[in-house]
Amino acid sequence: MEDNSNGTEHQPTCLLAHSLLNKLSVIVGFCQLLEEEARSGTALARRAGMIHDMAKDMGEEIVTHQCRLSEADRSRELQKLKPDVLAN
Repeated sequence: MEDNSNGTEHQPTCLLAHSLLNKLSVIVGFCQLLEEEARSGTALARRAGMIHDMAKDMGEEIVTHQCRLSEADRSRELQKLKPDVLAN
């Protein structure tokens, strides 16, 4: 896990998204291996390339969605803190 500057470990916002990204990374890696071994221009190379691209796109969508969730979580936490700050 990644350490933050304050010494705490990074916790993914959504463990499902984290798990999906790990699995998509494996798919991308296997597709890269298939693309290297397949002859250029063959149906296998084209299909491996399509799966590779689709898995990368899905990963990017998940990261974007997870970032939005993180921002929403931070916003909710700030809203909870505002009454305390105003009371002091």
